[in-house]
Parts: sequence; structure tokens; C-alpha cells
Amino acid sequence: MTPFPPDTPRATMHDVTDALQLHDLTVPFGESTGLTGVSLRVAAGERVVLLGPSGEGKTTLLRAIAGLAPVRAGRILIGAREVSALPPEQRNAVYLHQVPVLFPHLRVRENVAFPLTVRGMPRAERARMVAPLLERLGLGALADRLPSALSGGQRHRVALARALAAKPQLLLLDEPLAALDPVLRADVREAIREAHAESGAAVVLVTHDLDDATALGDRIAVLLGRQIAQVATPAELFARPASPDVMRFLGTHQEFRGVVATPDSIDTPLGRLTVPTEALRSAGSSVGAGVIVGVRDDAIRCRCADANAGPGTGHVVSITPRPRGSSATVQVGDQRVQALIDAMQPPAIGDAVLVEIDPRGLVLFPG
Repeated sequence: MTPFPPDTPRATMHDVTDALQLHDLTVPFGESTGLTGVSLRVAAGERVVLLGPSGEGKTTLLRAIAGLAPVRAGRILIGAREVSALPPEQRNAVYLHQVPVLFPHLRVRENVAFPLTVRGMPRAERARMVAPLLERLGLGALADRLPSALSGGQRHRVALARALAAKPQLLLLDEPLAALDPVLRADVREAIREAHAESGAAVVLVTHDLDDATALGDRIAVLLGRQIAQVATPAELFARPASPDVMRFLGTHQEFRGVVATPDSIDTPLGRLTVPTEALRSAGSSVGAGVIVGVRDDAIRCRCADANAGPGTGHVVSITPRPRGSSATVQVGDQRVQALIDAMQPPAIGDAVLVEIDPRGLVLFPG
């Protein structure tokens, strides 16, 4: 297993290909220190998701970028321009609140055109710009409705269209899907993807939902301990979390304790596992050392076996049916493990099974 690659900057300092640069930011939470040492780069046209548990400062960071929250130290650049001391209206960034705020007395087309109206753009030109935006977001037939006649998903799309009409260099979305049911969530998620592809704006989006982060992020920045713990593509993040804390937050791996047995194997409660030598080297572990073993949920399977099949053999305690990939809770010695089962040959509760692990799903940390 290769070590987790560092986040590679996409451009040099002040390069206009970076829509956003954060340099060693300290953002207070009231009287407390809050976020510290936050550095991040977002390329032009890129979508970056801020992901983390509640209370880590995701929204506070987004508001600081927008100029709505104070910064105690560090620098914020939007494009090649430092904006740390500028008011929100001079930052070329649009902040979209979690709950869409529309003007109740303005119709949909007027709400979307509002940023252009404020700039003094002539009516005919406003109409030419707004009409295709409404169509792209599926709002063309709703152009003459008032907000009170819209569904929740439609209101979100109107707010998104209005933000895009302003043609910002940077679009800041604060939990845009949090209050939506699954159907509307998928609808608005797709609207964000399509509208972003057309606009070319960079997007920084806050969420605590893994599915939203994976669907919307070109890269994901994980906030833990009020700092950025890892920045990676979704595939890199879930395959190679940078630390046990990141792995535990993601909840996509099962954790075991192990001891290095040989340069290419470790002993675990599930038996001896063969691992690439490079994986042990990257974890800084030598023979006899303890390690933390993380195994992706989809890398653990079980199959019916004789009760004396050897290490890794256990019995089924319970079965969890799922539309895709039912799993069994298996007791192996003193260890319980969740393992995927063969839907065509499912075991029954109490059956003996052999737990098998795909070594490609392993990640190791010094233990």
C-alpha cells in the first residue's frame, strides 16, 4: 500500500488559476481560539467540500471567507487579490445560506435577476441573461410564480440561480441540502452539479453528509479538532485516510489491533493477514510492533465454512438485510466483525463462517 500522497498545490502563490487561497487562518469562535492554522487552495472551476462533525467550524470558516465572520490571523485571497480586510460586497464571492432567503414579493424571474437589477443592468439585458439560467435549473415554467407557491427544492434552485446570476468568482454553499427529503436532495444536488458546470465558478460547500460530499466534491477537506486534517479526492480519502481520527470519522472502516508478525504480515483477531511490505513501512512499524488496522467495510466478506476451518472462523450472530450488500455480524473469538455475505448463498444465524479480508482494503497506522 502506498503512503497517502500530500495535497499538491495546483498553482503558485497569487496564480489566478487559484480561485481561493487560505493561508494559516485563525478564526475565533466568540472568545475562544476556534479554527487555527487553516490553509487551503481551491482551483478555478473546482468544487471543494468542507466535511466534518458538528461544532468543528465548517460554517464559521465559510462565513470568514465570505467576510461575515472575523479573522484573527492569516490571509484570504480570492483570485489574485487579498480580501482579508474587505467587506463582503467587495470579495467577488456569493454566500448561500442553508435556508434559502427569497424576496417574498418578487416573482421567480425577479428574484433571480435581483443582483443584475442592483447593478443597474437594463431590463432587456437582464431578461436575456436570466432566461437561460432558469431553463438550466428547471425553473422556466415557474418564472412568474411567487416564492410562496414553490416547493422547498424549487426555492433552493431559485436561490442557487440568483447566486449564479451574480457571476461570482467563488460560490459558498452552507449545507444546501440539509433540510431536504431524499427526493428533493437528489434534485438539488443534480442542479448544483449542472449549474456549476455552466458557470465555471469555484465552489466551497459545507456538509456533514458523506454521500453529499462524495457526489459534489472534486476534493474533500476534512475538519477535525478545528483544523484541516486531510484534503483529498473522494477516492483517495476513503481508500487512504490520513490518520485514525479521520478513519473513525468517516466510519467506512472497521478497526482492529494487530502486531507485525513478519515484514509482510500482521497478526490480528481475525488471523494472520498478508500486507504489502510498503504498507508496514509507511506506518513506521517493524516486526513485533503494534499497529492499528483499518479495513474498509466492503473489503470484509464471509462464506459458509466448517467450524474448524482455522483462523478467521466464527459464527453468525445476526444478519442485516440491505437492498445492496446484506451483511452479517460474525463473532470470531473475542472480536465481532461486520462482513458482507453472498446473497445467493446466505448463512443463517448460528452458522459457522470464514471471514476473508481483501488486503487492498487495508490501511495501517502505528499502534
